[in-house]
Amino acid sequence: MPTYIQGLQKPIGFLYAKEDENLIKDFIRHLTMLKRHGLIRLVGAPEQPRVQVHDLEYIHYLMLFLSPAFLGDETLIDLTFMARDEGVPVIPIVLRPCRWQQISCINGMVYLPRNDRAVTQQKKDSAFLLIAEDLRKKVER
Repeated sequence: MPTYIQGLQKPIGFLYAKEDENLIKDFIRHLTMLKRHGLIRLVGAPEQPRVQVHDLEYIHYLMLFLSPAFLGDETLIDLTFMARDEGVPVIPIVLRPCRWQQISCINGMVYLPRNDRAVTQQKKDSAFLLIAEDLRKKVER
Protein backbone atom coordinates (compact mmCIF):
# COMPACT_ATOMS: atom_id res chain seq x y z
CA MET A 1 0.00 0.00 0.00
CA PRO A 2 1.39 3.43 -0.90
CA THR A 3 2.57 5.96 1.64
CA TYR A 4 0.45 9.06 2.17
CA ILE A 5 1.87 12.48 2.90
CA GLN A 6 0.85 12.84 6.56
CA GLY A 7 -2.49 11.21 5.78
CA LEU A 8 -3.57 14.03 3.45
CA GLN A 9 -3.29 12.30 0.09
CA LYS A 10 -6.63 11.04 -1.09
CA PRO A 11 -6.57 8.11 -3.50
CA ILE A 12 -8.56 8.94 -6.63
CA GLY A 13 -9.57 5.98 -8.79
CA PHE A 14 -9.66 6.22 -12.56
CA LEU A 15 -12.01 3.98 -14.51
CA TYR A 16 -11.86 4.33 -18.29
CA ALA A 17 -11.77 2.40 -21.52
CA LYS A 18 -8.36 1.70 -23.03
CA GLU A 19 -9.45 3.53 -26.19
CA ASP A 20 -9.70 6.76 -24.17
CA GLU A 21 -6.23 6.58 -22.65
CA ASN A 22 -4.83 9.57 -24.58
CA LEU A 23 -7.63 11.78 -23.27
CA ILE A 24 -6.95 10.52 -19.73
CA LYS A 25 -3.28 11.44 -20.08
CA ASP A 26 -4.31 14.94 -21.18
CA PHE A 27 -6.58 15.24 -18.13
CA ILE A 28 -3.86 14.09 -15.72
CA ARG A 29 -1.72 17.08 -16.75
CA HIS A 30 -4.40 19.26 -15.15
CA LEU A 31 -3.96 17.40 -11.85
CA THR A 32 -0.24 18.12 -11.52
CA MET A 33 -0.58 20.73 -8.77
CA LEU A 34 -2.99 18.59 -6.74
CA LYS A 35 -0.47 15.73 -6.89
CA ARG A 36 2.51 18.00 -6.20
CA HIS A 37 0.83 19.43 -3.09
CA GLY A 38 0.13 15.93 -1.82
CA LEU A 39 -3.65 16.22 -2.02
CA ILE A 40 -4.28 13.27 -4.31
CA ARG A 41 -2.78 10.01 -5.48
CA LEU A 42 -4.00 8.39 -8.67
CA VAL A 43 -5.13 4.77 -8.78
CA GLY A 44 -5.69 3.06 -12.11
CA ALA A 45 -4.26 5.91 -14.20
CA PRO A 46 -2.29 5.15 -17.39
CA GLU A 47 0.93 3.21 -16.74
CA GLN A 48 -0.68 1.71 -13.62
CA PRO A 49 -2.72 -1.45 -13.11
CA ARG A 50 -6.43 -1.02 -13.72
CA VAL A 51 -8.66 -0.33 -10.70
CA GLN A 52 -9.60 -3.63 -9.08
CA VAL A 53 -12.34 -4.60 -6.63
CA HIS A 54 -9.93 -4.51 -3.66
CA ASP A 55 -9.01 -0.88 -4.53
CA LEU A 56 -12.59 0.18 -3.77
CA GLU A 57 -11.86 -0.25 -0.06
CA TYR A 58 -9.58 2.78 0.11
CA ILE A 59 -10.43 4.98 -2.89
CA HIS A 60 -11.95 8.30 -1.79
CA TYR A 61 -13.48 9.08 -5.19
CA LEU A 62 -13.88 7.04 -8.36
CA MET A 63 -13.78 9.04 -11.56
CA LEU A 64 -15.71 7.37 -14.38
CA PHE A 65 -14.56 8.56 -17.80
CA LEU A 66 -17.63 7.84 -19.90
CA SER A 67 -17.56 7.12 -23.62
CA PRO A 68 -19.10 4.60 -26.02
CA ALA A 69 -16.08 2.34 -25.38
CA PHE A 70 -16.65 2.54 -21.60
CA LEU A 71 -20.31 1.61 -22.01
CA GLY A 72 -19.32 -1.37 -24.14
CA ASP A 73 -16.98 -2.82 -21.50
CA GLU A 74 -18.84 -5.08 -19.06
CA THR A 75 -15.92 -5.12 -16.60
CA LEU A 76 -16.07 -1.32 -16.28
CA ILE A 77 -19.83 -1.38 -15.82
CA ASP A 78 -19.52 -4.11 -13.16
CA LEU A 79 -16.87 -2.10 -11.28
CA THR A 80 -19.15 0.94 -11.42
CA PHE A 81 -21.96 -1.01 -9.72
CA MET A 82 -19.53 -2.48 -7.16
CA ALA A 83 -18.26 1.01 -6.31
CA ARG A 84 -21.81 2.16 -5.70
CA ASP A 85 -22.46 -0.89 -3.50
CA GLU A 86 -19.26 -0.17 -1.52
CA GLY A 87 -20.36 3.43 -1.00
CA VAL A 88 -17.49 4.94 -3.00
CA PRO A 89 -18.40 8.45 -4.20
CA VAL A 90 -18.46 8.39 -7.99
CA ILE A 91 -17.65 11.34 -10.26
CA PRO A 92 -19.00 10.68 -13.77
CA ILE A 93 -17.13 12.56 -16.51
CA VAL A 94 -18.52 12.51 -20.04
CA LEU A 95 -15.47 12.27 -22.32
CA ARG A 96 -17.28 11.49 -25.55
CA PRO A 97 -20.97 11.74 -26.43
CA CYS A 98 -22.70 8.55 -25.29
CA ARG A 99 -25.87 7.27 -23.64
CA TRP A 100 -24.34 7.16 -20.15
CA GLN A 101 -27.76 7.65 -18.55
CA GLN A 102 -28.36 3.96 -19.27
CA ILE A 103 -26.10 3.05 -16.34
CA SER A 104 -28.75 3.05 -13.63
CA CYS A 105 -26.34 3.52 -10.71
CA ILE A 106 -25.12 6.88 -12.06
CA ASN A 107 -28.33 8.07 -13.68
CA GLY A 108 -29.39 11.25 -11.91
CA MET A 109 -25.91 12.08 -10.62
CA VAL A 110 -24.23 15.39 -11.31
CA TYR A 111 -21.79 14.72 -14.10
CA LEU A 112 -18.90 16.73 -15.44
CA PRO A 113 -18.40 18.91 -17.36
CA ARG A 114 -21.40 20.73 -15.96
CA ASN A 115 -22.26 22.44 -19.26
CA ASP A 116 -24.07 19.38 -20.69
CA ARG A 117 -21.44 18.77 -23.37
CA ALA A 118 -18.87 16.00 -23.58
CA VAL A 119 -15.22 16.98 -23.21
CA THR A 120 -14.58 16.23 -26.89
CA GLN A 121 -17.38 18.61 -27.94
CA GLN A 122 -15.61 21.66 -26.53
CA LYS A 123 -12.15 23.04 -25.87
CA LYS A 124 -10.57 20.08 -24.14
CA ASP A 125 -8.19 22.01 -21.89
CA SER A 126 -10.95 24.32 -20.67
CA ALA A 127 -13.19 21.36 -19.86
CA PHE A 128 -10.40 19.46 -18.07
CA LEU A 129 -9.45 22.56 -16.07
CA LEU A 130 -13.03 22.91 -14.79
CA ILE A 131 -13.16 19.21 -13.90
CA ALA A 132 -9.82 19.44 -12.07
CA GLU A 133 -11.13 22.45 -10.14
CA ASP A 134 -14.25 20.51 -9.09
CA LEU A 135 -12.02 17.67 -7.90
CA ARG A 136 -9.81 20.10 -5.95
CA LYS A 137 -12.85 21.46 -4.12
CA LYS A 138 -13.93 17.93 -3.20
CA VAL A 139 -10.55 16.79 -1.85
CA GLU A 140 -9.95 19.98 0.13
CA ARG A 141 -13.16 19.48 2.15
